[in-house]
Amino acid sequence: MPRTVLLSFSRQKGRHCGHNISEAVAEVVREFDTGDKLGYVVTDNASNNTTCLKFLSEQFGFIGPEYHVRCTGHVLNIVAKAIAFGSVVDAFDADLQDLSFEDLELSKWRKTDPTGKLHHVDKYITGFPQRIEAFDDIQRKSN
Repeated sequence: MPRTVLLSFSRQKGRHCGHNISEAVAEVVREFDTGDKLGYVVTDNASNNTTCLKFLSEQFGFIGPEYHVRCTGHVLNIVAKAIAFGSVVDAFDADLQDLSFEDLELSKWRKTDPTGKLHHVDKYITGFPQRIEAFDDIQRKSN
C-alpha cells in the first residue's frame, strides 16, 4: 500500500551546494535502504536542488529531471510577483542586489535599540549554517 514517509536529515555542514545536499540525502536513502523506492522529489526552483537531483539520479538510477516537481508555493509566489509588479519587480530586485546583505543589515542595525541590536546579531549568526559553525568554533576556542 502506498504511503508517504517524512525522513529527517542530520545537520548539513558547509555550503548548501547541490553536491553537498545530495551527499546528505544519499546518506539517509542508504540508511533506510530506500534507493529503489524513490519517487517524485519536490523542491523550490533553486539550481542547487536541480544539481542535487542530478547527483542522486546517477547514484540511485532514476531520471532526476523527470522526478523533479517544483514547489507550487514557490511557483505561485513568482507568478503573483509578476502579476503585481510586472517588470518593476526585476528592477526592485536589481536595486536590492546593488546593496550587499551587510549594508542592508547595517541600515537596520542603526535604527534599533540595544535589544533590537542583540536580535540582529542573533539573526545574522543563525541566518546561515556556515555562520553557526563559525560561531560554535569561536565558542569552543574561547573555553
